[in-house]
Amino acid sequence: MKNDIIFRQDDESKCLFIEYDKIWSVLESKFGLDYKEIKELTTGWLNEHTNLKGYTTNCRFNCEMNMLNEHTNLKGYTTSEQAW
Repeated sequence: MKNDIIFRQDDESKCLFIEYDKIWSVLESKFGLDYKEIKELTTGWLNEHTNLKGYTTNCRFNCEMNMLNEHTNLKGYTTSEQAW
């Protein structure tokens, strides 16, 4: 079994990054949720069911690139992963 990383906890920003292809995109495609709805839903789950109180969630990997391509005229550009 491949050891895929699906979450990344960033204590400095108090954010739990969720892998786009395996989780975030499923909530978009299967349930029709938008970015804000997914962020609110997953942050609620995180704060209710974990010890990561005060953390928020965000998507990682392809999410930033998809948002860049969908909402700008910067087709073909990529996002930097240096912060990871």
